[in-house]
Amino acid sequence: MTTEFSELYEQFAGHVLAYARRHASRDDAEDVVAETFHVAWRRRDVVPDEPLPWLIGVAHNVLRAQWRAARRSTPADTLERLADVAGDSQEVGASDAWSLSSFSRSSLITNARPSSWSPGTT
Repeated sequence: MTTEFSELYEQFAGHVLAYARRHASRDDAEDVVAETFHVAWRRRDVVPDEPLPWLIGVAHNVLRAQWRAARRSTPADTLERLADVAGDSQEVGASDAWSLSSFSRSSLITNARPSSWSPGTT
C-alpha cells in the first residue's frame, strides 16, 4: 500500500499544487498539498480509481477550512503576528506584511475597520 500511495503522490501532487496555487500563496499551497495527502493517507481505503477529482475536492475543503480560520482571526491576532515578523523594529513596512501568509494578510485587510480605530493613535 505504501508503494501505491507513493505513486499516487508522485502522479497527482503537482496537479493538487497547481490547483492550490491558484487560490493561495506558495507556502499556503504547499500546506494544502501536505494536508490533502494526509487526508488521502488516512482515507486511502476510499480513494477512488480516478483520484484527481477526489483529491481536488479534498484540497478545496482544506482551503475552505483555512479561509474560515483566517476570518475568525481577530485584527489584534493578525497585528501581533505582523509585529512578530517585524521583530524589534518600531516601524512595520509593507514587506513585513507580505511575509505573513495570504490568509493573515486578508484577515488584516478584512478586519481593519475605521470604526475600530481609536482617535489619536497612529
